Order: sequence, then structure tokens, then C-alpha cells
Amino acid sequence: MTDAAEDAELVRRVATGEERAAAERAFCQRYAARIRRYAERHLRDPDAVLDLTQQALLGVIEAMRAGRIDDPARLGAFVLSTCRHLSWDANRAAARQERVRRALGAEPLPMVELSDSSLDSVRLGHCLSRLAERERSVVLLTYCEDWPGPRIADELGTTAGNVRVLRHRAIEKLWACLERSVEG
Repeated sequence: MTDAAEDAELVRRVATGEERAAAERAFCQRYAARIRRYAERHLRDPDAVLDLTQQALLGVIEAMRAGRIDDPARLGAFVLSTCRHLSWDANRAAARQERVRRALGAEPLPMVELSDSSLDSVRLGHCLSRLAERERSVVLLTYCEDWPGPRIADELGTTAGNVRVLRHRAIEKLWACLERSVEG
């Protein structure tokens, strides 16, 4: 089977859902190194190289799933075009940031060492315990259980709008509590 035929078969399998995970994995194995090499030639920042690689893989997989690849046998050209557009976007963003930095006369901020995550967990736990039970439930169901607002509303016997208000107020209280615990 030729490369073009193999590419067309990968696109077909992803689009139809037939062994989708295996086809997507095969696509990533086949193209990840090529995408990374392209990114290394066109971007200066090593982090941007990794970002472009991931964005290109994800973007092409989404296009395959949605059936947006007109000629599956030319998957390589589609990947290259995706990389080119992402590279242009990344370089434009970097140039824009550099212009802003020069215009403001500011040097890049130094790296700040983040506090120990276990200490952050203790602080957050303390601040969560100070919230009212209903507010704490909304926060935990939203961020720990990943429940949508309407489901939380049903669980708590309220409206989705009230859940948004409760969440907003709880987050404000958490921020205030966390700021106090850092200062004091």
C-alpha cells in the first residue's frame, strides 16, 4: 500500500469511527516527528515547537473526524498546510508581543518560583472549609466533579442562574481568603 493509500485509509477510519482510536494513534505516530521538525525549522521557542506539534495533531484529527479533508490521499499536504498556518500565527503573536515589550520599554519579567503545592492545598482546604456549605458544594461539584451548572442546580434544588451567582461569590471569597493567608 502506498503512503497516499495508507493516509486515505487512516482518514476514512477516523471519519467513520471504525477503529478510530487506533487510526488516530497511527496518524500521530506517523506525523508527529514530521510536524515537530517543521516547527523546529520555523519557530525559535522550544515551547512553541511543542505547542505547534500538539495543536497540529489535534487540529488534523478534528478535521478528519468532521470529514473536512477533501482529498484523503493528500493528508500530508493538509498536515503541512495546517503547520504552516499555525506557524504563521505563532510567529505573528511572538512579533506582536515583542513590539509591545519594546514600546513599553519593559524587560521580560523574571521567573517567579511558585509556592509549594502542598502548602497551596492546605491553604485552599482551609479556605474551602470557611465557605458556607452550599457555596462549598457548588465549588466542589463544579471543579472536582466537573458537573455542569444545570446538574448542580438540580442536585441543590435551585436554578442554574443561582448556581452561577453562588459560584461567583464563593470564588471571590476563596480568592480573598487565599490572599489573606499568603500575606499573613
